[in-house]
Amino acid sequence: MSYPELRDLVGADEATALCTNHGGVPVYVPRNPESSSKLGRLVGAAALRVLCQEFGGSWISVPNARKPEARKGEVLRLLEAGISHSQIALHLGVTERYVRAVGGQRPTVRQLSLPL
Repeated sequence: MSYPELRDLVGADEATALCTNHGGVPVYVPRNPESSSKLGRLVGAAALRVLCQEFGGSWISVPNARKPEARKGEVLRLLEAGISHSQIALHLGVTERYVRAVGGQRPTVRQLSLPL
């Protein structure tokens, strides 16, 4: 889903709030809208109802509306520290897909066998 599609569906302010807080990572949309849920508090009851009607019971990929910056070095550092892909994506403002792609570029460390 693109940002313009999300904006047209739920409204500009609601789409911006969702993308700013969860952009780049999948978000589960419940079947039944509960305005007291984390998602409901973020986008409001009306937008949550629309999301539940369209996507209820499934995960959606939230567009990343944050400023894109090259963060490869920081992604690698956080991966080495054992931080999850989704936590890195949210922390750095990148997508999980980007984190996985950067992680796949890490050189593999080979342990050599020494003759005894």
